[in-house]
Amino acid sequence: MFDATRVHVHVDRSASRLRGPRAEDRRLATSDRREFSLHWRPLDQPCGTFDCDVSIIDALAQSIRCQAPRMALATLDSAVHLGLVDEPDLRRVFALVPERFRALMALIDGRAESGPETLLRLIVRSLGLSYEVQPRLAEGGRGDLLVAESLLIEVDSRAHHEGWSHAVSDRTRDLRAASRGLTTLRPLYQHVVYEPGLVAAAINGLIGEVRTTPAHRAGTSRAAR
Repeated sequence: MFDATRVHVHVDRSASRLRGPRAEDRRLATSDRREFSLHWRPLDQPCGTFDCDVSIIDALAQSIRCQAPRMALATLDSAVHLGLVDEPDLRRVFALVPERFRALMALIDGRAESGPETLLRLIVRSLGLSYEVQPRLAEGGRGDLLVAESLLIEVDSRAHHEGWSHAVSDRTRDLRAASRGLTTLRPLYQHVVYEPGLVAAAINGLIGEVRTTPAHRAGTSRAAR
């Protein structure tokens, strides 16, 4: 879940007299409810008598209801990437949610290695640009997204790119990619998550710049012949 400020708890539909987390003799108060998101719907895979968690199928179905569509898709991508669910499982998940959410299933791509990669893909898709997910690079390894065969986008996260050695490696790869005619854009996690409009504008600006360069026009002209 993107928003982890509240704990999501499934409760039995008959549990109408819930107790507070700090006093078993006191009913759950409004102030306590701000800390929790309670789920009352029937489960696809009911819990046993002593179970304290729900199945991945039920957890994903509830997460779709509780998040914005793009965040729900990031959750689904991650579940597929980690091997937690397969296609039959996904069909069961979407059978548990309202029909308006079912269009998300066609957008799932388990190649995304993180939530921000999913959100970045959705930004590029909204611009109507062609893209390749996890492209293999001549410089070694894979990129996050290659857009319009000319713009390599990498989502930088401090948790995964800390330290000078990582910075040197990243910039060296950027230089080598540039020598092959690729432009590299490295938005931060917070840009992709909280400022998607800014990222979209940056992508549009760079793609437009590439397409108007003399070298690109000459290459297009030769290809047309």
